[in-house]
Amino acid sequence: MRMSTRRIITLAALLFCMTPVYGLTIEQYSEINKHPNSEDELQLEIYLGGVYDGLKWFNAVHRDFHSGTFRSFFFCLPENLHLNAKNLRNILDHYIANEMTSTTDWSWTKFTLEHVLLQELIITFPCDKR
Repeated sequence: MRMSTRRIITLAALLFCMTPVYGLTIEQYSEINKHPNSEDELQLEIYLGGVYDGLKWFNAVHRDFHSGTFRSFFFCLPENLHLNAKNLRNILDHYIANEMTSTTDWSWTKFTLEHVLLQELIITFPCDKR
């Protein structure tokens, strides 16, 4: 009984110490594009590079933890294509332009760049067409 009480107290203490982490939203990205400056541009380039690196690693090593087997890739870039921050921004800008013309529900602006980039990489570079 003492061990479970200690675990509950430890868990409660850890929950109070947790800090929420948020990604950059489409709305925030759009604001940076409206009022660009060199510092924001550099930070955005670094941020997008990190997000893309994380998505590439996720794509390469994900597996189904329930069965322990590896699944197919989410997106498949052509062998000779290497995306940079400018390419990623073009993908994001294309997504924003399409959403702005196709819907009146603006909730999509609250999506994070990570979510949108993964979704758009899957659409743009599907694995079944290789």
